[in-house]
Amino acid sequence: MFTWAELQKLNVGQWFLNNHPYTLFPLFYPRAKRKNISRQKIMSLNHLAVLAAQHNKYLLFDLRRPPFGNTHFNTYIQLIIESVLSSGIEQSKVFWVLGPHANYVKAVAPGFKLLYRMKQELGFFKRNLISGVILEYNTITKSEIERYKMHDIQTIV
Repeated sequence: MFTWAELQKLNVGQWFLNNHPYTLFPLFYPRAKRKNISRQKIMSLNHLAVLAAQHNKYLLFDLRRPPFGNTHFNTYIQLIIESVLSSGIEQSKVFWVLGPHANYVKAVAPGFKLLYRMKQELGFFKRNLISGVILEYNTITKSEIERYKMHDIQTIV
């Protein structure tokens, strides 16, 4: 529910150092590295996509709708795609987990690699122009991954 101006005031680097949500390693960083981290702000999606393009990296989107009452409740998909497309990143470097706006995404960003959240028979992926599947690691076997791979269906676990 924050505005962009409000988000820009947050110091996520300091929060990271104080809360170390994923690891204890920030405690052991040299002072210069901690100082650099402490100045980190939230990056815009467009800036992230530009950096990904510059460094030949991929983006993966698995989105949830903003809360009711958010200014972008009905337009968030359009805004995200517009921001990503304007960044210059190759569409083939963008993985998009399908949701309720699948037809819109396919229409405006036909080069995005579409991912599905559940295992399906092989023909389903081809018929629906879906490049792969994204699953929890404990819901797919090595042989299923290999079978998908043989049919050029990517698996992300």
